[in-house]
Amino acid sequence: MAASPHSSLTFDNTLPVFNPSSSINITKLTCTNFPNWKASMLLCLEGQKVFGYVDGTIKMPAKKIPHSDGTMQPNPTFDIWETQDNLLLSCINASLTNDILTMHYFSCSLDISSHYFCCTIKS
Repeated sequence: MAASPHSSLTFDNTLPVFNPSSSINITKLTCTNFPNWKASMLLCLEGQKVFGYVDGTIKMPAKKIPHSDGTMQPNPTFDIWETQDNLLLSCINASLTNDILTMHYFSCSLDISSHYFCCTIKS
């Protein structure tokens, strides 16, 4: 049996896994309900241990990592991080009305923090 090309890669399973199907029904953000929306969203994100994607404490891993043969290989931890971040961003965007959503474009969940959560990003 041939060895897997990724057999020497280590897998970091410490990243929290976001399950958007388990999120509660959060009222969509409008121009008048921000305090209630934020409180509900914080409880949901903190309850699933994924607020670190938004406040920057869960850092984006490197896209590629060195393999034992000296080549650069895809980092499986990055794939998981990117998937979770995209699911999180999708869930947050789904909680915004079209009027709010059209005001801003976010490429990752960390971009959201300065607009909606007023987080101090930790380096």
